[in-house]
Amino acid sequence: MQKNTWLYLALSTVLLTASCGKDLDDSMDYEAAIVKDTSIKGGSSDTQNKDNPNSFSSEKTIKDLKAGKLHDYISDAEKYHIEKLTLTGELNGMDFRLIRDMAGCNYLGDKTEGKLKVLDFSEAKIVASDDKYLDADHLLDWGGTYRFYIKKDNELPQYLFHGCKFTTIIVSKYATSIGDYAFCYCSELNSLSIFDKVTSIASHVFYYCTSLKSIKIPNTVTSIGLSTFAGCSSLTSIDLSSKITSIKANLFGGCSSLATIKLPESVTIIQNNAFENCTNLTSISLPKSVESIDKYAFSGCKNLNSIILSNKLKSIEKYTFAHCISLKSIEIPDNVVSIGEFCFEYCSSLTSVLLPISLKKIELYAFLDCKNLTLVISPINDPPQIDDYAFKDISSQAILQVPKGSKSKYESISGWKTYFKEIKEVDTSNSGGVPSEGDNPTPNY
Repeated sequence: MQKNTWLYLALSTVLLTASCGKDLDDSMDYEAAIVKDTSIKGGSSDTQNKDNPNSFSSEKTIKDLKAGKLHDYISDAEKYHIEKLTLTGELNGMDFRLIRDMAGCNYLGDKTEGKLKVLDFSEAKIVASDDKYLDADHLLDWGGTYRFYIKKDNELPQYLFHGCKFTTIIVSKYATSIGDYAFCYCSELNSLSIFDKVTSIASHVFYYCTSLKSIKIPNTVTSIGLSTFAGCSSLTSIDLSSKITSIKANLFGGCSSLATIKLPESVTIIQNNAFENCTNLTSISLPKSVESIDKYAFSGCKNLNSIILSNKLKSIEKYTFAHCISLKSIEIPDNVVSIGEFCFEYCSSLTSVLLPISLKKIELYAFLDCKNLTLVISPINDPPQIDDYAFKDISSQAILQVPKGSKSKYESISGWKTYFKEIKEVDTSNSGGVPSEGDNPTPNY
């Protein structure tokens, strides 16, 4: 009797749903479609409200989904009403095409009325197929053409959710890689979970996700592509994988809320523009493993007041610390042989600089317009090669400290004698090239 009653209620719901115009495919699992607030194998929780057939629930769960069949369980009538979607089973390009539509940006890259904000497909496998999830070549920066489909199982492909309106995404635990621009311009995304089977994150993945506040990169990840977090203006904290070896170009460019960051000891190179215009970054200590800092790496970090450089560093490229207007002092470690052009230009709070004994060359305008620079210490007996304008427009009261017996050598070179009020000899014999405690003035590091 109980079984017959259940079947009667089920059939009644199907008839009611059909009479309200819901698009139910003949191949659809009708038993799954009528179950509310439960999840069954191969089916879903129906989103239609039985008290009001014209309204839909905001949450839906579909379990044991077969690849390409998501449209069997989400009708056109309900797809723009779902705000939270949980999926298990399999997903392919056709399924992601529908998910994009539900999340406010269709396969052409056009806006939709979709309200999907929370997506959990942590228990779903990603299946390769020839089905397009996107058909919008105009999105490509290089102006070419690309067939947006999933080439390999369990890869999150290029531009997968480009421009969608998610706030929270829990990525498949089976995913092994994340492709270029996968989440870029998801401007409302503030939470994203990545599991530890992911080994690579390509370029521009979170580009201009302006609401993303924090993220943890699992230690299985060995590479993160360029500009991946660029423009994430709300990002305040990030845990990086301990296996990455480089901070790629523009990786954190424009992350204006990032106040501090810990780089793993595996990092050997910081590429160009890596932290450019991280305007809230106040301090950073580079790992001892860092050997190279490329141009513009910290340019425009206007609140950066302290940085500790690696002793393995060999060169500082042009514009590396340009416009770091809060930087007060800098000790350039031994092994550095060159300071690039405009390297410290407009560092208006910089008062003292300690040069390394290994230094061979200071290039054009390296310290241009450092108006408060009053002390430069050179522990080198034979003056390094210097451009005539390396210290242009520093303080008119600037003093250059040099080792005893070398003053005349420095005075014979235009780039050294022109911009210093005084060249002062100091005793460096017992201090490894640094002026002894009795010599004044000395920097406060």
